[in-house]
Amino acid sequence: MKEREHRIGLVGAGDVVERFYLPVLRKRPDLRVNAICSRSGERAQRLAAELGTPTVTTDYTELILHPDVDSVLVCSPPHTHFAIARSALRAGKNALVEKPTCATYAEVRELLDEAKRSSAILGATFNTRLREDNRWLRDRVRSGAIGELQSVDLVWMRRKPNVPVPWRLDRQAAGGGGVLADLGSHLLRLALELIPERSRYTLFGATGAGEASPPGVEDRAHASIEIDGRVHVQLKTGWGMALREPVVFGVRAYGTQGVIDVADFDGTASDGYANTLDEFLGAAAAGRPLDLGTLDDTMKLLHGLYASAREGASAEGAFAGPNPPSA
Repeated sequence: MKEREHRIGLVGAGDVVERFYLPVLRKRPDLRVNAICSRSGERAQRLAAELGTPTVTTDYTELILHPDVDSVLVCSPPHTHFAIARSALRAGKNALVEKPTCATYAEVRELLDEAKRSSAILGATFNTRLREDNRWLRDRVRSGAIGELQSVDLVWMRRKPNVPVPWRLDRQAAGGGGVLADLGSHLLRLALELIPERSRYTLFGATGAGEASPPGVEDRAHASIEIDGRVHVQLKTGWGMALREPVVFGVRAYGTQGVIDVADFDGTASDGYANTLDEFLGAAAAGRPLDLGTLDDTMKLLHGLYASAREGASAEGAFAGPNPPSA
């Protein structure tokens, strides 16, 4: 007997859907996109024609309540994530939310509390953590290959400048600002997955913007984070940088018995989106919650760094920790 397809509703029909989700969805015979929602409906109509999707709407509530939707992929601007994902969870529909998860940390906390009350699964799309090279480095560090972890350096610089879509020009709508929320949030999640045992942090963040950047939307950022007085994390990220190559990406971990670099990985690495969907759908099928504690900690650090950059002062706080313990 053929296994029933997992039925998807897409909220958003923009660049991230076309470039990253659709190539994965097209290859998955076990998935079916049954509804697409976009603000104007025009892009959704075009994607629906390509995918053979029966329902197109401009109302995300209609999509969530669609009887032939099991899981909702939230790929709309960050300031809309909270209301959409909360509505999905309350309707018993699984929700996979693009980063940054919400526009404010208060919304993140409320959404996580909603997920704990719901029978449905909440996931967040930090696809970079599930790239094969980054998983290899994480597993090596956590297996003790370099001894006790002491320091982590992360960098993600891009020659491509900020894409001036309207919501990204609004610091509140973009979930904090610019490149720190966009690329830096991935790096924060990578760092935390190297440190499953964690209690407290001290952080300091700094951001900068070129003349072409809108007010409040940074195109470069630096962060320094100390975890439990034993692991130091340095993070640098930027858009529109004068690079020799289109992208510079690096993760290097230093331990008491050696150093490991993501560049040491000798396999093939994907963009992580297929692995993200596999993780999310596997959790949904098993009714097994994903690691909301590390999601909480990532967003806590992100918004703490923005506050630090605005105030020019360091800050400290407590972590939630992995919940359930990360695999």
